[in-house]
Amino acid sequence: MVKEHIINFWNQVKLLGTGENSEENDTISLMNKMGILGGSACIVMFFISTTTGSSIIYSIMALFLGLTLLLTLVLNKFNKTHISKLVVTLFIPALVCLYIAISGGAFGENSILIVSIFIIYTYYKNEPKTMTKLYLAGGFFYLCAQLRVFFFPPLFTVGDNPYDEFVAFVVCVIWLLMIISLYQKQIVRQKEEQEKLISELQEKNGSLIKTTEELEQFTYIASHDLKSPLRTIISFLDLIKRDVTRERYDDLLSKLDFARSGAEQMNYLVTDILEYSKITSGTKRKKKVIDLQTIADKVRFNLTDILEKKKVDLYVFPLPKFYGNETEMTVIFQNFIENGVKYNEENTPNIFVKSNIENDRLILQFIDNGIGIEEQYFEKIFLFFKRLHTNEHYKGTGLGLGLCKKIIDDMDGTVSVESTMNVGSTFTVSLPIDQEHLIVQDEVLSAEYS
Repeated sequence: MVKEHIINFWNQVKLLGTGENSEENDTISLMNKMGILGGSACIVMFFISTTTGSSIIYSIMALFLGLTLLLTLVLNKFNKTHISKLVVTLFIPALVCLYIAISGGAFGENSILIVSIFIIYTYYKNEPKTMTKLYLAGGFFYLCAQLRVFFFPPLFTVGDNPYDEFVAFVVCVIWLLMIISLYQKQIVRQKEEQEKLISELQEKNGSLIKTTEELEQFTYIASHDLKSPLRTIISFLDLIKRDVTRERYDDLLSKLDFARSGAEQMNYLVTDILEYSKITSGTKRKKKVIDLQTIADKVRFNLTDILEKKKVDLYVFPLPKFYGNETEMTVIFQNFIENGVKYNEENTPNIFVKSNIENDRLILQFIDNGIGIEEQYFEKIFLFFKRLHTNEHYKGTGLGLGLCKKIIDDMDGTVSVESTMNVGSTFTVSLPIDQEHLIVQDEVLSAEYS
């Protein structure tokens, strides 16, 4: 029981004045441990000297030195660590040198002064100018004390105490061990930080290599896909120019339609490329609490033309609020909904959007009654510029679902598809929930699609 109290007291004392800076905390903790150990040893020597008949000067000096060391604990407690450091590195060496001048020494002063050299370096290694000044001051104090003793006898005759040099030596050895332990701890921390930094650099390097490969592939495919509609436009414009020159206008409108189709395809591609560049720009996307219901309404408005043209029934079940990026969530909703509309041959296409919470993850489902997807293409549809149909059948670039998957992957989420040919498809998105920011309404999350 007593041992536990001593350990608790020691742990509390060594943390006096510590804060958030780990390196500064190590120094403060070292000061606290040295203060309590050295102060206690001096107080013990004070009591020994009073019981063994030592001179009053010796007892006063031992008591004064002990109280000074314990004072550093109080200063650290009230965050006066800069004063505490000066007390240990300047005032105590001055006090020891004063006592040498008064008594002539022989109380373990050499051990104390030698350790003071290490203490000054430990406390002020990041402040070389201050460290130099303290070394010069300490050397000056010691030189004055030695000259005083060399040329003049001690002011007071102090009886030799058989314990003081031993106690001073033991305390100084323990102080040195504490300093060595501090440096070992710092070396270990620096090594861990270096390993962490190397690991982060390797991870970023791997990510950079992957991004570079994706960019090279993207650039090649994009340039290829841009050339195709551009060639179509140039070709048919040349034909139109030739026909106009020859005053042949029979097939002019059909050729204009082909040129317009090529321009529309280029427009789709450029738009998707711009969207891709926004998402993959490397800029950290700002997150906030967003209402997914508002996102769905925004997408409904964006797709008004195509929804009305194809007479689509879009059913959006109650959606929760979610901590994420508004632009990214808009891209996800718009691409999955538009995909369900585009690849749909029903007289009345139906699109359903629903949500649920499972195992601390937000589950979003986009359900359509479209043409369906064969199982062998479930993975392929999420690759950039990979299309299962030609532009003659369905307009597009093949970038939308790939972009959605990249966004979802960056959010540590998953996306999957279940589909039956000529029946429809269900795209399921699973995203991790940020527990601090997700605002959930029970009645929203309990909503089920039926």
